[in-house]
Amino acid sequence: MNKYQDTRALGGFIQRIYEAVLKPNDIHQLVNDVRSYVDAPYGAFQIENMQTHELGDSYLINYDDHAIADYAENFITKDPWTLTRLQENHLNTMFFSGHKHVKDKDYINTEFYQDWGRKNGVRHAMGCSFDIDSQYMVKVSFQRHDDQRHFDDDIEYFLNLLQPHISRFVQLSSIFQQHQQNDIAQMLTGLNRPVWVVNNKLDVLFHNEQAQTWMGAGEHLTSQNNKLLAVNSIQQSALEKQVALITQTPHNPKLWQGSHITRSYEKIILGKPGYAENFWLTPLPNCQDPNTSVALITGRKPLPKVDLICHLHGLTQRKAQLCLLLMEGCSSYEAAQHLNISINTVRNNLASCFRQLNVSNQTELMQLLFNSSCINPT
Repeated sequence: MNKYQDTRALGGFIQRIYEAVLKPNDIHQLVNDVRSYVDAPYGAFQIENMQTHELGDSYLINYDDHAIADYAENFITKDPWTLTRLQENHLNTMFFSGHKHVKDKDYINTEFYQDWGRKNGVRHAMGCSFDIDSQYMVKVSFQRHDDQRHFDDDIEYFLNLLQPHISRFVQLSSIFQQHQQNDIAQMLTGLNRPVWVVNNKLDVLFHNEQAQTWMGAGEHLTSQNNKLLAVNSIQQSALEKQVALITQTPHNPKLWQGSHITRSYEKIILGKPGYAENFWLTPLPNCQDPNTSVALITGRKPLPKVDLICHLHGLTQRKAQLCLLLMEGCSSYEAAQHLNISINTVRNNLASCFRQLNVSNQTELMQLLFNSSCINPT
């Protein structure tokens, strides 16, 4: 008999769910045991902000501290499974295997997989979500490695026999009744990247220290009379259009329903020639008016110094300079011009970096450099 049709195992898990209503911390061990039962190396029982993906109270199984910290910062390159569930209004519904939401070939091309999933070996997911209020949700999910198969229909069926009881736990448990919403502004202040919050007219409602530094440099964005300005009229027009769209999206069913088809409006390139950067746009709830949204605009994390790259990876000064230019978004040809060397020399230096750092291509090289650049030399 298929073990997922074992009514005794199912009944045992259901009984433990209701016992956990009185002892909420027991839900952690229960989720861990379910994770093992469905042959998933990772699992999670977590509260998450639906707009920023900021983690609240969380129990994440078998992830190391780096993986959790990286995920918490990846609201910019968002988890595509969760995004699709939100866009298709699949909160408070059944467990779905991730590949039924987002085709695997599409998932592996997302920024989320490139920046987080591949590094942490997360390829397949099975999960469901429940909303606590208008801003926060509870996620119960299980993940598998790259070298495993996606979750099959038997597992999906088994978990969906548990789903109504987990939903009841969320409704009854005191841990959710006592949940307090975190202060979004406090969270944004602590992010190690430039952050702006603007309304649909580009009036700046909030910015952090890094954003102030970037505006002072004037290479990407500035402000005048508290209004955010791009460096030229073409970029300004594009920014105004995308901010207007992003602030309408949560309140326009047609836009929200279609937003999973193309996410191009969430990213915009701004800056003077040679200094262009990617910026990301995300809708946030407007505390002043719940019927409207504001836009969160974020830039990249600060880049490391050349000396730090040399120290961390044992690269020569020239190779470190090349790596930094690539991290800034330059193409190989642009890097050759900056360094006044030939494109063949750039390619030779890159190939040498691949061998020295044991990576296969430029994407893996960039991931290694970005992931290690936050480490302070001892």
